[in-house]
Amino acid sequence: MDQFEYTRIREEVMLLYAEEEMPLKWVFQQDSDPIHTSKRAKSWLQKNRIQVMEWPAQFPDLNPTENFCPGLQYLLTGARRHQSMYHRCEAVIRNRGYATKY
Repeated sequence: MDQFEYTRIREEVMLLYAEEEMPLKWVFQQDSDPIHTSKRAKSWLQKNRIQVMEWPAQFPDLNPTENFCPGLQYLLTGARRHQSMYHRCEAVIRNRGYATKY
């Protein structure tokens, strides 16, 4: 996927869904992938007045979207995952902000 495809998907899918399903105020979250941070992507967000949640780079441990299917990652890769956001936060604090094993 490139920045053009990403923008097209947001225009044709995300924006329409948000307008229908979340007519009140909402906040968009994305990571710092280069496609998400391209000038085109940022310009599109500004043009459409979409509020974006600031998200620090390299913080997958605290990403709420990672909690949708906590067992799926384990089933696919065998990776051990923390079972709650509380435990994830504790692990990040123990590691003084550095990456954790999960």
